[in-house]
Amino acid sequence: MPQRSYGFTLPVTVPFFYVSQVTGILQDEAIWPGIPESLRDKLAAAKMGWDGLEITEDSLNEIPDDTWVLIEAKLKEIGLG
Repeated sequence: MPQRSYGFTLPVTVPFFYVSQVTGILQDEAIWPGIPESLRDKLAAAKMGWDGLEITEDSLNEIPDDTWVLIEAKLKEIGLG
């Protein structure tokens, strides 16, 4: 598993009302297949609850490098990167 450095403190909880927005960004046809199934399951569960989504370093490290490149490009495209 790769060890990466992130620009924020982990774990972090994404409030439930942002989970749909995050999911929408990640469901880009080029990005979604690279998101590990375990993280997709967590996103789906968080969309149906009030607790939000806890993101850990381990869950982010499961995302392949090539998918991170796509995520970075998407965030820049929408003005968040």
